[in-house]
Amino acid sequence: MQLTDDQSDELTQLVFDHLCAQPLRTFVDLEQLLPMLDDALAPERTRESHARWGIPMRDRLLALGKSSELTLSSWLPGATADALDQLLGQPVKIPRKAIDDAVASEQVRESLRQLVTETLDGFVQRGLSGDNASSSSGPSLRGVLAFGARAAAGVGKGLLGGLGDEMQKQLQERAKLFVDASMAAAQKRLADRLASEETSRSLGKQRQKSFRRLLSRTEREAATWIEKSTPWAEMDRLLPDVVAHNLARQPLRDAIMQEARALVETLGDETLGEALTRLGLYVHAQHWVRTLGTLTMRSALRSESIALWLNKVTQDELTGG
Repeated sequence: MQLTDDQSDELTQLVFDHLCAQPLRTFVDLEQLLPMLDDALAPERTRESHARWGIPMRDRLLALGKSSELTLSSWLPGATADALDQLLGQPVKIPRKAIDDAVASEQVRESLRQLVTETLDGFVQRGLSGDNASSSSGPSLRGVLAFGARAAAGVGKGLLGGLGDEMQKQLQERAKLFVDASMAAAQKRLADRLASEETSRSLGKQRQKSFRRLLSRTEREAATWIEKSTPWAEMDRLLPDVVAHNLARQPLRDAIMQEARALVETLGDETLGEALTRLGLYVHAQHWVRTLGTLTMRSALRSESIALWLNKVTQDELTGG
């Protein structure tokens, strides 16, 4: 049995119409979803697919960007860029809990304590060593204190011998105790500063300036930065194992199945044809069927295996087999 081209084309259209009349859920086998993903995203297949398609496509895109002098602002309509500019210029409110957790950390506390202690230690040492800290307009506060410290040290050494050095050590120890006792108050003031409206407005303005600078960059600059700042070779090597690791995690597998079931439920009885129409793809699918689809069907019906099968079916009908 041999179908003519017209018969083949008619069969192709009938098959397409039949598929478009079927509910989308009939094309989904939830039980096979995870096994399919396990096979398709196995490390060796991910590595091969990424090397075959992902890496070359990335390299082509980067090369295209590095040859362009267009600014990144060309990616956005003017109205959208203006809207984003206004949005990003709004005050940035940092959550108080995040501020408290960061500022109250022992690392911050130690850094502040060390900074202030070193400053006071240096001040005391300079005062006792005889360094002058006066200005042209007269003795400053530091100069006065330095003079007092030197005088105290001189008196201590004159009356008590080597006890002047002990006085310096005691001053330093007292300074450290004072700093330690003041750290909680300093950390609270720092946290209050970060949580203030002034800081929020400042952060918003800085974010807005960064956005404007970004839009003024050329695609060449952006592509060059992306290429140089990203360890692509290391990421390409790690990608297959990262994908496999996460796909093996039970919480992610449960989430995938949950979303798949929700999608099928959302689709309900919507047919393939209705979905293609809603997405604006039905006309394009019809065009494919009438061009490439019909050619594919003609080629298939002329293949030896299908021709033999059609002849067998015809013979069975004639013989009643």
